[in-house]
Amino acid sequence: MKYIFLLLIIFLSYVNAVEIDEYKTDVYFSNGILTEHNSSVANTLLLRDSIKIKRYSGSTKEMKKHIGKVKEAYNETHFEGLGDLAESL
Repeated sequence: MKYIFLLLIIFLSYVNAVEIDEYKTDVYFSNGILTEHNSSVANTLLLRDSIKIKRYSGSTKEMKKHIGKVKEAYNETHFEGLGDLAESL
């Protein structure tokens, strides 16, 4: 019974696994101090579009072959920047 349970768990872990493509590059935009979340999202989209235009001649299909995802890594500003300054010090 233990072996059947173990095989069932192993099988279900493979069924739910997400395919990871090691050949693609994930790009993250990291904002600076005092950047609003909306500005961070807009800058991420601008970064994605500039990569597509400058590197892949505007082809989304060609970009998807090499770039996995372009997302923002938003870092909140605490206490109008004073919290970030204290953390840096």
